[in-house]
Amino acid sequence: MMLPLGYKKLLSIIIIPISVLFLPITSADTMDFDDFRDAQDQQDLQKMPSITQPPLYAGVYFDVNWGYAVRDWEYSQATQAYLRLAEGSTAGILFGPFSHGKGGFTLASALGYQWGQYIAAEVGAVRFPTMIYYVPAGVRVGQGSSARFRGWMSFIALKLNVPVVRGFYLFAKLGAGSIANSVKFEFIPIAGLPQRGDYWAPITAFGMQYYINWNWSLNLQYLFVPGFARRPLDGLIRKSPAPDSYLITLGISYKITY
Repeated sequence: MMLPLGYKKLLSIIIIPISVLFLPITSADTMDFDDFRDAQDQQDLQKMPSITQPPLYAGVYFDVNWGYAVRDWEYSQATQAYLRLAEGSTAGILFGPFSHGKGGFTLASALGYQWGQYIAAEVGAVRFPTMIYYVPAGVRVGQGSSARFRGWMSFIALKLNVPVVRGFYLFAKLGAGSIANSVKFEFIPIAGLPQRGDYWAPITAFGMQYYINWNWSLNLQYLFVPGFARRPLDGLIRKSPAPDSYLITLGISYKITY
């Protein structure tokens, strides 16, 4: 249907201004809605719980431990036999004084790798306290002379971790240690005696560990190392003796996580 020319001009005069009037309103409304939607998204994100970081169990760790080692030299029969031969005393003569004859402070360290939450392996070293024996009066060597007994241990062990509650773990270790003992006399022994006593021994340990965070932790550990008191069938002493060792230590550990 054809409209007269006058009607066309009239419609153009009415429609064009109306469309121009509504265009900015529509655009502004759309922008306001987008801004409102973005604000709502930000609020929703803030209300959402934070995503927990996955456990970082695997990594290389380093331990430093300090504590007390119980090593009873005074009542060790192997030590008594060794000292009597060294000083030339008989059973009727009392032994001289011992310094650290029951034990002393010790220092240990370990380097390990933890595969997961439960299993780790480590190598380490322990410095045992030095024991000093002083020769008594009435023996063939000079009174007051001394003998120093020193000991070190390097070890390798497997470690098993058991989670308890909120960062607390119980652990156990099983491994083998290479113990190096040495004796330094300030006198010439009456009998020819060995001044070294290296040997291998199984080691066992257990304790508790508390993780401050993924990297730092504290531990309390008990470690047992058997001593060396074996004598061959011919009765000759071929190694210097060492008593059983019971170590109680406190330590701090740092782990490099991946």
